[in-house]
Amino acid sequence: MYIEQFNLVLLIGVVGMVFGYPSEEAIVDCVLDSKVERNDLNNLDWNNLESFPEKTKCFMKCIIEKEEVFDKDGNIIMANVERNVVELDVPADKKEDFKACVSKSKHVKTCEDTVPLLKCFVEYSGKAKTK
Repeated sequence: MYIEQFNLVLLIGVVGMVFGYPSEEAIVDCVLDSKVERNDLNNLDWNNLESFPEKTKCFMKCIIEKEEVFDKDGNIIMANVERNVVELDVPADKKEDFKACVSKSKHVKTCEDTVPLLKCFVEYSGKAKTK
């Protein structure tokens, strides 16, 4: 039980750094769906998102789905990206660059497809820069 709680706290920290803080329910659902474990989150290189373990990418994809950044067909929903601009603390002078970066991420279908989108969140998020 303690290990599971620790894993959840660790996951919330990782997700919070990139996406703001989704609901605990979303995080628990995504942990279960992706089967991500604490070991999958050890030594993540945020400068090389391609190196993330597959389970971690799938966990991130699940969170992005729950945040409704893209629709069921994998198309970006720009209105919801706008909401994330505020939650992610994107600097005012970088908002348009952030949205342009996100709009280049087309058809997010697989866990690997989230990498370009994650790069945008990490690059432009004021929260990610302070962690």
